[in-house]
Amino acid sequence: MRMSLLTEAGQALWRLNQEYAQRLTHARNCVSLLADLLAVRDETTSTAYSYALQIALERLNATLTSCYEDHRAWRYRYFYESVEEKRMKQADADVFRALSQFSRIRLRQFPLVHDALSTLLDLPRPQRELTRIPQGDLWDMTAQALLDFAELDTALSP
Repeated sequence: MRMSLLTEAGQALWRLNQEYAQRLTHARNCVSLLADLLAVRDETTSTAYSYALQIALERLNATLTSCYEDHRAWRYRYFYESVEEKRMKQADADVFRALSQFSRIRLRQFPLVHDALSTLLDLPRPQRELTRIPQGDLWDMTAQALLDFAELDTALSP
């Protein structure tokens, strides 16, 4: 689909969908990788901290999965013209309805994402040896990915 054929609102909707999907996918991948990495590297530790960290990561993963499911349902109901074609709606009324519904989803998700993120970040960070990977520190990467997802609305503001 050519961006020049879309109205300004249509372009905003397309960017919003793309950015949301990318940030959510990145956050989900980081959380999953962090949980797997800690499970493998910290398997000998059975402390209250390890248990709290595991619970926090599971809660965060469940929250992000819920966000994914909300986004998927929104796409198929408000973003695509049809399930088969997966073409973005272009009529102004449909675009504004999709933007409005997306705002409602974000308002509902915002406190859930921030609560889950706060729970994780309130825990003491694991030892760096447990979270270090060749690309950097997975704990820091995960925190940044989650903050980027949580701050999507700010990033897309003009």
